[in-house]
Amino acid sequence: MVVVPPGGSPDGPVVAAVRDLATDAAVLRQARDAAARSGAALKVVHAARSAREGAAALEDIEDWLWRWGTPPYSVHLSRGRPLEVVVDRSAHARLLVMGSAEPHRPLLGPAARGALRLAACPVLIAAEPLDPSPTRGGPPPVISSR
Repeated sequence: MVVVPPGGSPDGPVVAAVRDLATDAAVLRQARDAAARSGAALKVVHAARSAREGAAALEDIEDWLWRWGTPPYSVHLSRGRPLEVVVDRSAHARLLVMGSAEPHRPLLGPAARGALRLAACPVLIAAEPLDPSPTRGGPPPVISSR
């Protein structure tokens, strides 16, 4: 599902809001593909309560991006509530990609619902599960052992 509000930055990056790869690998894949198609940079954002909490997720995200040939990208750890973080990042983005509350379920969580209402750019909800076959362009999720 894509919701397109007035506004956004057509020259901005594609922003992917990722909780963790176990639930949001499809978000990374779809954001990577959108950035590659448009020639945009990819910014991956992970919201966490503390730097320690986000460190393992950032390492897994970096590993996934490196292994799967991603366009120019950057990964950011932001402290704060997920909705506040993604709405802030949407101000200069051409597209915000995020997941629903639970994989394999059509329901949206509070951050996704809020982003659909408040984001300054188009929002893509990536709800399909990751298919790790080579033709689909994505690896199986990397789960940190920490």
